[in-house]
Amino acid sequence: MLYVDMGADGSMRGVQYAPYLDYRPLKETEPSIDFLLDHEACKWISHSLEQTAQSYAISTVVPQHLDEVRKRKLEILGKTEAAVKERLTKEITYWDH
Repeated sequence: MLYVDMGADGSMRGVQYAPYLDYRPLKETEPSIDFLLDHEACKWISHSLEQTAQSYAISTVVPQHLDEVRKRKLEILGKTEAAVKERLTKEITYWDH
């Protein structure tokens, strides 16, 4: 899973862990979600926030992750292919004698 962290200033970055695991539910004595969202510091949170995060993830985070995984997997595949060829060559040589 890939996550996008967004700041109030509009900055975005990809994070590798699930940030929501650090959250806790609001207590009964704490202000409600609606009250918090109406606060001046939360004015940057809008209905288009999810779309903005998805666009950033699609254009930036996912290609970076794909390159990372592709590099790692191609290296493993290359090692596996070399090991299979070596083993088959040894078997062919053994049975030819």
